[in-house]
Amino acid sequence: MIFFKLAIRNVFRHKRRTILSGLAIGIGLAVLIFRDAFILGMNYGLIKSATNTFLGQGQIHARGFRDTFDVENTIHDLTPIEEGLKTEPRIKSYTERTQAFAMVTSASDVASLMLYGINPKTEGDISQIK
Repeated sequence: MIFFKLAIRNVFRHKRRTILSGLAIGIGLAVLIFRDAFILGMNYGLIKSATNTFLGQGQIHARGFRDTFDVENTIHDLTPIEEGLKTEPRIKSYTERTQAFAMVTSASDVASLMLYGINPKTEGDISQIK
């Protein structure tokens, strides 16, 4: 109890120092809250941009495809997967895609790239690619 009385007396005795300390703590807290909100908003924007542009909310690959990206390692029979996707109430839309490594050459340069094959009829339901 004596510490509380001493603290209250010190606060009222040094008003300017108390106000400056309170302002410093308040400004520091406001900056931290703003920084946290800014980082969360930026993270949300990056994720939304990536999923709306091309990635989508989920992907289904043949087992081992992501390890090698081998064109031969594809899902050969899509019928059971499509039936499962159509009957799942949480899935609004889906589309088929294929991806493979490719190389583009010109007379002066060579560049490697990831080549995507899309289904133009259903791609517009998933991504911003029209």
